[in-house]
Order: sequence, then structure tokens, then C-alpha cells
Amino acid sequence: MRGAGGGRPRKPEGTTRHRNAPTRHDIVVYADARVVDVPEPPIPLQGLQLAAWKHLWAEPVATLWSTADVSAIARMVALQTSAQVFQAPGLLAELRQLEDRFLLNPYARAQQRIVIVDPPDEQVEAEPVRYGHLRAMPGGQTG
Repeated sequence: MRGAGGGRPRKPEGTTRHRNAPTRHDIVVYADARVVDVPEPPIPLQGLQLAAWKHLWAEPVATLWSTADVSAIARMVALQTSAQVFQAPGLLAELRQLEDRFLLNPYARAQQRIVIVDPPDEQVEAEPVRYGHLRAMPGGQTG
């Protein structure tokens, strides 16, 4: 039976026989990454639902979500906290698909090549880019 992403999860790097360079690189998300401004839920949430909303937005993968995802995430929170979800198999399937779509389980993250890693011990400062050698030329060219 195939999952939402289709196929088996990837083998660890270096253990596969296929030696071609990957066509896509891993997307690295630091484990301490957090959304700074948690959006307001588009539907009224209270109690357990509101706690689940805040918990989801505290996940590192939440930094990959866009404002277009907010209403679907609110629906997922409403489904997660509903007692009806355990009585209808279709609702459980819908909840699983939403969790896959928003990268909330390891299988979905592996399928999309999302890797959550610890942040580096020291912050590496990038050297400032200097543009003093560039001069404005007529016609928008640089020289």
C-alpha cells in the first residue's frame, strides 16, 4: 500500500547503489526555528483547539507554511480536537492527509527532503558584500 507521498521512504545517504547526484537538495530547518508572528485563526478556536493551534505554530516546520495554509491548518486543528474523528474512518484519512501536507510526520518530511537539524554551535557571520568597485554607467551597465 502506497502512502500519500508514494513509494518507500529514502534510504540513508551513502547506502544507496544509485550514484547520480541528487536532483533536489535537502531543505534544512533548524530545530529552534519558530514563527515569530503566529496568525490569528480564521475560525473561532477556544480551549484545547486554541492550545493545539499554538502548539502547531511552535513546530519548526511551521516556518515553511504560508499565509495560504492558515485556513487548512485551522480545519486540521478542528478535526484533531473533534471526538467525531474517531467514529468516522473518512475523517481519520482526511486528518492524516492534512498532517502529510503540512509535514507534521517524519514520513512526509522524508518524502519532501525536509531535514530538521540542531542549529550550529556558533553563528557564522557572513562577510559583508562590498560594491565600492562598481560604478554607474550610462545605459545601466556596470564597469
